Amino acid sequence: MDPSLLPHWLQGLVDVGGGLGLFVVAFLDSTFLPFPTLNDLLLIAFSTQSPARMPYYAAMVTLGSLVGCLVLFSIARKGGEPAPAATAPACAAG
Repeated sequence: MDPSLLPHWLQGLVDVGGGLGLFVVAFLDSTFLPFPTLNDLLLIAFSTQSPARMPYYAAMVTLGSLVGCLVLFSIARKGGEPAPAATAPACAAG
């Protein structure tokens, strides 16, 4: 995968962070910024450069995706709850 195809802020994060960069990309992909197939391509690229670290990279992508899904789930679940009456205006309460 050609790193020049990534946004500059993401290039720096992935280059410097390695596994942590993969975690962040997977987290963002599972929450707010979809990056179709980017996780897979980065995982393959990192794993071919350092085959011994492949389990670490796979774990970081998996954990990033899991945490991102949990954050999105908690936001969606919280959004489905009614607002507490204490925060509603007085005229709307009664």
